[in-house]
Amino acid sequence: MLTYLHLHQQNITQKLSQKGTKWDRLYLSHLRVIADLQHERLIHLLVTLTVGIVAVIFFITSIALHLTYLYLITFILLSLLVCYLIYYFKLENGIQSLYSLTEKIEEKLS
Repeated sequence: MLTYLHLHQQNITQKLSQKGTKWDRLYLSHLRVIADLQHERLIHLLVTLTVGIVAVIFFITSIALHLTYLYLITFILLSLLVCYLIYYFKLENGIQSLYSLTEKIEEKLS
């Protein structure tokens, strides 16, 4: 998904510098991509929160019960949580940069 985001950014940036671009079509296409990415962002937020909550539950349980396999599961869940947080951070920043491209397209439309 991040590759798709970067390709879209490059495509929009390239079209902003071209003459003869159909701005209304580009604008609608761009808004559709933003809507798709916002949906992706929402899904990843829910997954990240779920993994975080489960990791905290396992962390508390492993401390309370002192079971080795719970420590291992907690470590795996925390590692997964870190990976999800990094991905979500990159996705969020990428979508924020698309908003600035939206403003540039809107300037061309008016």
